[in-house]
Amino acid sequence: MNRQQIIAAVDNPQTLNSSSLDQLKVILDEYPFFQAGRMLWVKNLHLLDHIRYNNELKLAAAHIADRSRLFELINLPDCGIHKRLDKKS
Repeated sequence: MNRQQIIAAVDNPQTLNSSSLDQLKVILDEYPFFQAGRMLWVKNLHLLDHIRYNNELKLAAAHIADRSRLFELINLPDCGIHKRLDKKS
């Protein structure tokens, strides 16, 4: 996954699929404290109804500074990371 693909996923997380799951895992193995990557990873697991979702959600909650952003990303269907930031401004 390159920089442009990450930006596109941040803008529209609904496009995440099984191939992006593998790519995000590679990124998180290399950069385990990459918060946006971790949020996308958990959102991807949620979209795929993956068996590891609950455990990874708990782990992500420990890694992410603002859990409200994670909550909104997971629970709001059309809320990307950037859209959430725009609402606060």
